[in-house]
Amino acid sequence: MPEAGDGGEVRNEVSGSQHSVVQAGHIDVVNIGAAPRTPVLPPPQLMVAAPRRFVDRDEEVAALDDAVFGTSAGDAGGVFVVDGTAGVGKTALALHWAHRVRDRFPDGQLYANLNGYAPGAVTDPARILRRFLRALGVDPAAVPADAEECAELYRSQMATRRTLVVLDNAADSDQVRPLLPGSGACPVLVTSRSSLRSLVVREGAWRVTVPRLPMEHSTALLEQVIGAFRPAGTPGQLNRMAKLCARLPLALQIAAERIARSLNQDIDDVVAELATESRLWELLSSDDDEGQAAHSVFAWSYRGMEPQSARVFRLLGSHPGADFSATAAAALCGIEVSAAKRQLAVLAGFHLIEEIGTDRFQLHDLLRDFASDLSRDEDDRPTIRDALARVTTWYAWSVKAASKAMFMDTLDLDLGNRPTGIAPLVFADPEGATVWFERERVNLVGAVLAAADAGLHSEAAVLGAVLMEPYAHHFAVEEWQEVNHRALVAARQAGDRRLEAVVLESIGKRHRALHQLKESETAQRQSLKIRTELGDLRGQARSHNAIGLVHWRREDMEAATNCFLRGAAIAEPAGAVAELLFCRANLGGAQAQLERFDDAVLVLADVLSPLRETGQRYVEQNALQDMGVALRGLGRLDQAAVVGERAVELARELGSNVSCAQALIELAVTYRLMNHPEQALECSLQAGTINRRLHDRHREATALKESGKAHQALGRHSDAVAFMDAAARLLSDLDASPAENAATPSCAPEVSGQDQ
Repeated sequence: MPEAGDGGEVRNEVSGSQHSVVQAGHIDVVNIGAAPRTPVLPPPQLMVAAPRRFVDRDEEVAALDDAVFGTSAGDAGGVFVVDGTAGVGKTALALHWAHRVRDRFPDGQLYANLNGYAPGAVTDPARILRRFLRALGVDPAAVPADAEECAELYRSQMATRRTLVVLDNAADSDQVRPLLPGSGACPVLVTSRSSLRSLVVREGAWRVTVPRLPMEHSTALLEQVIGAFRPAGTPGQLNRMAKLCARLPLALQIAAERIARSLNQDIDDVVAELATESRLWELLSSDDDEGQAAHSVFAWSYRGMEPQSARVFRLLGSHPGADFSATAAAALCGIEVSAAKRQLAVLAGFHLIEEIGTDRFQLHDLLRDFASDLSRDEDDRPTIRDALARVTTWYAWSVKAASKAMFMDTLDLDLGNRPTGIAPLVFADPEGATVWFERERVNLVGAVLAAADAGLHSEAAVLGAVLMEPYAHHFAVEEWQEVNHRALVAARQAGDRRLEAVVLESIGKRHRALHQLKESETAQRQSLKIRTELGDLRGQARSHNAIGLVHWRREDMEAATNCFLRGAAIAEPAGAVAELLFCRANLGGAQAQLERFDDAVLVLADVLSPLRETGQRYVEQNALQDMGVALRGLGRLDQAAVVGERAVELARELGSNVSCAQALIELAVTYRLMNHPEQALECSLQAGTINRRLHDRHREATALKESGKAHQALGRHSDAVAFMDAAARLLSDLDASPAENAATPSCAPEVSGQDQ
């Protein structure tokens, strides 16, 4: 049975009267034979854009071709390492080659920047695995929490595919290993400043070291860029510039762009400026010739920028993520989005940032370090702190907007007055909100951590709090844990007990999603204690509801009922409409579980119309499903079927495979009792397929048992025995308790199927 309304329900208008469904059953019959609404995703195309200018590297490109596709390579597979010094063009080579051969991989391309040399902690490979699995079409609810299980599922998904994998900026071999697909048809191209010798020795990786550009190709790159705007200079001038740039492609492109735009300066004068900057860095730096050359070019190019562009560049070094959008940059810098777009275009023109996709930018690791150093030198500490506060606040407001669009903002946390200059995103539909959330997941964690580290305790706690419902819906348990921990500390350091209670609720919700019921109840009772001391009636209703769901998990339905009653009794006089509705909806479900079917029908009929009117679609779907069970218990099978069909239809509209599977099982039971075994079998088989894809083995067993009963009703006794035996084996493998062999209550909607 579904657990409705655990604070993850959302608002959106739905047409039609659910009250009339219950009374008259006028909704059209749903085509149950249709497949559940699971989007058919195209092959993943995660590769970022190829470099605009690419010079030389013919030898390395040919070597990669031979290593991956040559006669000695066999089928395209293995691990291929591209190493070399910073700024030498490893990523450019990898992307150029990958785009050149992408058509040879019909199952798509996976790309991840591992940030091995970026400031702060390197990217956890488990986080990349989860992103890859979602890109490969795995339902977010089916992505395991355990890192090793993620790796196993990833290898299984890749076993029959022909997919190219590019892992950029790896720190070491250990970061790469979990991301190896284990399939000979899926080559993995890795870039790193390290030679990754362990991969070469243990995995037999092939390796090529990218050298600095030869002089003739260095001058060709300079001539290509400069010549598009002005005469490129004499061979002597070009040679001198190439030497000052240490023949590093990153430095060469930045220098060339600066020279190309210095139309009023003689080339000799411009080169002399670069030489002066280079001598200054020689005095200030170590013996790292390549590092000196890169920094001298960066500093020289930076000094040629307008003040506004220079300020934006400096502050970008404080952005808490690996990449960013123009709207995030606008919030960081406290400027209009249109101004941010103009400044980013200027910086991209100078090659100080890269545009890696539509409205997506990043800084090279060397340039991020350089920007951060400049900001520390030229901006006072309050300026940097204010920039981080603005972008963290922008993320919080945008997460709230995304939650509303994804139908899950029942928390409705008061963020106060929006600061001047903060323009949060607006989402037209759930799909756009989901895409944004998935794209920003790494940055959202980074923002919470960076704000907390900077002493921005309130900002960190608010962002952590508003992430509760999207994390629950997407079952992002690892990120959820990290954010919860830091947000709780931040809320306590800020002295904000209201936020502390919300974060404790989030901690309890995560524990319940993982079936850690003791820990879940402890956190929810701590939240309730704070809310009681604050006189927060709305919050108290939420806490009683959450504790009731813990009891539901334990199958202690009497205790759950008491909690729902208590929550409703608090919510109603307080005018907490949403909390009242989901406490009442859960109460109706509990009554159905206790076989108090008349009471269940009365309660659920009372809430369905308000749920429709307030647009709480997830709660409405759960309530419809419970109503179907209650009507079935009363023998009103025709009405139970109509309501059950609507529950399936609404689950599909919401894209909730978990809710759809559970609704299909309940509908299968109803059809079987109506003596429609063919329809019952169709529903139960679909439910089993969905649960198998979700890796929900308990509910898969329930679906198998129901399929066996349908076969028995059809007189197919051998098939019935086979399905029952399969269910028994599955439960035996899980070492299921008697309670687990009973019908398992379905998950609360906000955790997308993992709250089991």
